[in-house]
Amino acid sequence: MRARREPLFLERLSYRRRRVEDAARLLPLLGAFLFLLPLLARYASVAQRGLYVFLVWFGLIAGAALISRALARMPTVDGDDEGGAHGDVGDAKTQPAAHAHDKASSGSVPAPKTGPRSGTSA
Repeated sequence: MRARREPLFLERLSYRRRRVEDAARLLPLLGAFLFLLPLLARYASVAQRGLYVFLVWFGLIAGAALISRALARMPTVDGDDEGGAHGDVGDAKTQPAAHAHDKASSGSVPAPKTGPRSGTSA
């Protein structure tokens, strides 16, 4: 006889965030499908096809904006195994230390002017 398995418990916020991420991954595939659909319409005029393409384009932009807004409002999932997929790429711990020549080019020390208009020869 099979042992009864306990149902897998997922937190509500992490579950919702993962579903929104899945929607973000599927949006380009949906867009490709919708853009290819007018090829099947034999009796549509060029104007109808053009209007359809722009409506799909607008819908994809609106959908991407809604998904982006939903992802920005949700907290990141702790313990995620993707490592850096949720915005911690720019963390100071993961970035290498700045070198002296990097500091000079960052704007703290002005670069010397060379060229025909600066008055010095290069």
